[in-house]
Amino acid sequence: MTTHSALAPLGLPKRLQETLEESSPPEAHCMAGWVLAQHTNRYDVCVTHGEAPYHCSIKATLKKAGITVLVGDVVWLDDMDTTNQTARIVGVWPRHSQLTRPKMANSTHVLVVCALTQPEFDSEQLNRYLIHAAIARLHVSIGFTKQDLQPNDALLKELTHLYADKLGYPVFSPLFDKAETYAPIAAACHGQVSVLAGLSGAGKSSLLNRLNPQLALEEGAVSHKLERGQHTTRHVALLTVAPGIIVADTPGFSRATFDEALPEAVEQAFTEFATYRAQCGFNNCTHVTEENCAVQAAAQLGNIAPERLAHYQRFMEEAVEGNRTRADISDKSEYGQKKVDKQGGKQAARVRLNENLRGQSRRQQRQAMSQHRNQPVEAMDEEDGEW
Repeated sequence: MTTHSALAPLGLPKRLQETLEESSPPEAHCMAGWVLAQHTNRYDVCVTHGEAPYHCSIKATLKKAGITVLVGDVVWLDDMDTTNQTARIVGVWPRHSQLTRPKMANSTHVLVVCALTQPEFDSEQLNRYLIHAAIARLHVSIGFTKQDLQPNDALLKELTHLYADKLGYPVFSPLFDKAETYAPIAAACHGQVSVLAGLSGAGKSSLLNRLNPQLALEEGAVSHKLERGQHTTRHVALLTVAPGIIVADTPGFSRATFDEALPEAVEQAFTEFATYRAQCGFNNCTHVTEENCAVQAAAQLGNIAPERLAHYQRFMEEAVEGNRTRADISDKSEYGQKKVDKQGGKQAARVRLNENLRGQSRRQQRQAMSQHRNQPVEAMDEEDGEW
């Protein structure tokens, strides 16, 4: 077994270093590394904190085994070329946590960056990020940005009351021209591997530039016509913003869905339901259409935010449908996939069905028709009307 001291040169936060499981290298000469960024089929991997990363490919056997490598993964390297700064990834350590969107491993904290204007505030999108982080069992903070562009004290006060006072999330409202308002965010991210989540144009890159102006990240304007930001960040990348502050800058995306989440995980992530779920009329109440539902009654009385319940029901619908689709595919598939070429040389995975569930291919249909033409016509059985 390799001890955690092997991770010390990587500069991992102490909390992550202590919770990663121990793992034996595939070969004695392999070295541990930390994936900082991904560029198509190439990975930038840190071996010693503060030094230039190695540009790595993945061993073919890992690809064949279906093992993926994500930004944030701790990996094993071999074939290390110190002259050209290249190496090969030959193994992946067990993950402490994993997010599907953005694709990220071993994060410990999510900072949801949500603009109050430009683009217009979207409470459902905020709740999608929060529930995804809760399902992954990560600490979450919320940063409400752009308050100085269009001051709306009533909206900020309402959101702070709901998310900070009632739900217990740390809430920050940094002001672009006041550097001191960013200090609490830096404190929340210290000692963590933080993921920035939010729509394009919400101010993620701007926030990082305020924390460390030397980063000089590109900042995009918001389209006034579409109310959307421009994609200035195109890849997930781990950035050392300041000593002890490691942040994953991520591309913005418009919708975080729950089609891969378990319905029960979605229900548990709405922590405000805990007080009421035991009072529901059914032990397995989903709080959607059941009668005598204490959660729905609490929402009607205002004890649970009605919009949170409405969003929960929408997320549950996605999770149930996704669960049903996975079950259907599991019943029909051979637990394998067929790679098919598509236009432009790209490949896509297609589920392979069991033999007894597959229809005839065009070739099989032509062969059957050819055999049928060469067969003599037999008399019809008058009793049952079949040939």
